[in-house]
Amino acid sequence: MNLRINKPLLLLLTVLWMCGGCSWIGPSGPPAQKEAEPSGDSGQSGIINVVTNRTDMIDGTYKEYAQRFHELHPEITVQFEAFRDYDKSVKIRLASGEAPDVMLMPSVPASDLPKFFAPLDDLELDGDMYFKDFRAYEGVTYGIPSGVAVTGLIYHKKVFEQAGITELPQTPDAFFTVCERLKLHGVIPLASNFKDRWPLQVWMYDVPLLISGDGAVKTGLASTDIPFHRESPYVAALEMIRTLYDRGYLEPNLNDTNWERSKRELAEGKIGMMLTGNWAIPQIIENGAKPEEIGFIPFPANPSGIQRVTLSPDRYYAVSKSSKHQGAAKTFITWMLTQSGYENYAGYIPVMKSKPSELQQLLELESYRPQYVEIVKDTDELSQILNKAQLDMPLLVQDYLLGAPAEVLERYNQQWAKARSTVLESH
Repeated sequence: MNLRINKPLLLLLTVLWMCGGCSWIGPSGPPAQKEAEPSGDSGQSGIINVVTNRTDMIDGTYKEYAQRFHELHPEITVQFEAFRDYDKSVKIRLASGEAPDVMLMPSVPASDLPKFFAPLDDLELDGDMYFKDFRAYEGVTYGIPSGVAVTGLIYHKKVFEQAGITELPQTPDAFFTVCERLKLHGVIPLASNFKDRWPLQVWMYDVPLLISGDGAVKTGLASTDIPFHRESPYVAALEMIRTLYDRGYLEPNLNDTNWERSKRELAEGKIGMMLTGNWAIPQIIENGAKPEEIGFIPFPANPSGIQRVTLSPDRYYAVSKSSKHQGAAKTFITWMLTQSGYENYAGYIPVMKSKPSELQQLLELESYRPQYVEIVKDTDELSQILNKAQLDMPLLVQDYLLGAPAEVLERYNQQWAKARSTVLESH
């Protein structure tokens, strides 16, 4: 039989397949630096197109980066483009054959990495780096993290002082006591950013690891049909934020929260704390806070008082397999990681382990000598279950706060068990 396939339809199906490939749905300029001398041949010359999700940097910092890079490598010109709906937009570009030269890698199955991206094992980087193997397939690296995030508790020091808080919390009970003091002082204790939804992912991606101390706790979900049982660290995390909600320690109107406003209100001292990554600290300072007034400590999630923080990779730099300027693209990524100063601008720990962080709040965090829980890469089986289940974890947090907890957990457990059964049967 001679089948004739409609090409526009085939393209549409490809785009829809890629957009459905997402797993567990929930990712002032830098200080002056001495630029390294160009090392001669930087790879293929030309104009490279770089796409990003950082719409806030497109008219300022990225222009500076392009200029500084071009001064070192005049044979290469960098053009930046930013997307608000980033993952969807980039996947469409990949599927249509119009991929940019450099991108922040969208979520695609590991087995598809060689189809769309060029290997990056030949980048000229000296020393160890964090999470190098997270975007690798069959021993080949296709993505390099743009930065490393630490999740902790950002707090306003002056507000704490005004509320009479002299001792920082190291257990959940002590944390709730601090919240009560802030509430009595007329300050919103903790910003949840409930309406924006995505900030709630910290309660499912990070807090369970802080409670258990196990970076592989998520990996263990592949071996059970009941991931959200009463003894799991996931439910313990949900119970903690539910307690905050029940006691009035979150925003008074959860459906009127706003991420951008919350940063401004924390800077102004109207909000006392925020549970998020270190990358948010520069953004809060940009909203008017004095750097010396913003602190950063481990989130006290464990009743034992053990201080822990999670280490996780931010989005990954990648080079399109179809790029005609792969050498130039790789030279630019190397420069971003080693000379741009982006990690200081964005508040990240540098990807290169030998490169120290310059963010003063990270020094405060490190003074607690916390245990660093490094997130473990998903197994292939877990990735398949996650892709099949398509669990929206921030939505689970929302449902748990506003719904009947037992019914919510039962519904999500059933969704997970069904997906797991389908994956196991296909093996």
